[in-house]
Amino acid sequence: MLRSGSFNFKKSYQQRRLLRSMLAMLVLTFVVGLYVNALIIERPKPTLDELRALVDEHFQDRLVQLRTELRFDAQGELLITEMIQLSTAGKVYKHGMQRAVPVSVDSEAGESYPLEVDVLRRQIEQQRREIGGLKFDPPHIADKFIYIPIADKSFELKPGLYMMTLQYKVRGLRELVRKTGTIHWGLSGAWDTAIESCIAQIIFPANLPDQTLRLSARLEHSPQVEWTSDPRGSTQELPFIKVKSSELGKGNGYQLAYPAPIFPAERLVADIRMPPDIFE
Repeated sequence: MLRSGSFNFKKSYQQRRLLRSMLAMLVLTFVVGLYVNALIIERPKPTLDELRALVDEHFQDRLVQLRTELRFDAQGELLITEMIQLSTAGKVYKHGMQRAVPVSVDSEAGESYPLEVDVLRRQIEQQRREIGGLKFDPPHIADKFIYIPIADKSFELKPGLYMMTLQYKVRGLRELVRKTGTIHWGLSGAWDTAIESCIAQIIFPANLPDQTLRLSARLEHSPQVEWTSDPRGSTQELPFIKVKSSELGKGNGYQLAYPAPIFPAERLVADIRMPPDIFE
C-alpha cells in the first residue's frame, strides 16, 4: 500500500481548526490594539496645575527655573550660558550635580562629528552672593559626553534657594551645519529631579537675516505631554509652549518659554535649521 499519496482527513481538520484559532486571535489582538490606541489618543492631557502638583508631591529638591542662552558667533562657535535656580528643602543637599554635554553628534545619515567643549565658568550663589571656597571637580569624558560637575557631593547646601551658573563654549558645529543645515541641542539636559520651568534664547549674529533661521522644539521621552512646534517668524502657541522670533540684544534669533515641569529623563530639545553656508 502506498502511503505517500494518502490524505489524512483527521489531520487536515485539526490544521483548519488551528488556522481558524490563529486568525481569530489575530483579529482579537488587532481590535484590542485599536481600542487601547483610541483610549490613549482620547485621554486628556494633564493641566499645568496638575503637573505642578506632581512636582510639589514628589520633589522636595527641584530646579525652580533653568535659563539657557545659546549664542552663535560668525564662525559657528557656540557660547552657552546656563543659569540654574535650585531649591532645596527639608535637609542638607548632598546629591551632587553635573551637566552632560555631547562631545560628538551624529547626523540623520549616521555620520559622526566631533565637538570640542571648553568650560569657562562655574559658580554658585545664594541671595546674590557667590559662595566662596568651592573646589569644582574637573570634567571627565565618557560615552560621547563630557560631564561637568556643578555641585560636588561634598558640597553641603542647606535648605534654601541657590543660583548656579555654568558657561561653556562648543566648537566643531560649523562642519555639521555645512553638511546637514541642522543642529539638535538639548536645552534642559537630563536631571534626576524635576525642572519647574525652562526659558531659552538662541541668538545669531545681527548680520544674519532672520528669515534664514528655523526653530522647532520638542519634549523627548515624555509620558505627560506630546507636542512639537514649528514656528515661522511669529509666535505660535501649543500646549504650554511659546516660541517667537525677535531681535535679542546685538543679534537676532528665538526666545522659547516652557512653563510646565520637565520631569527626570525628559529633555527639552531645540532643532535649529539654517542654510548650510551660513557660517562661511
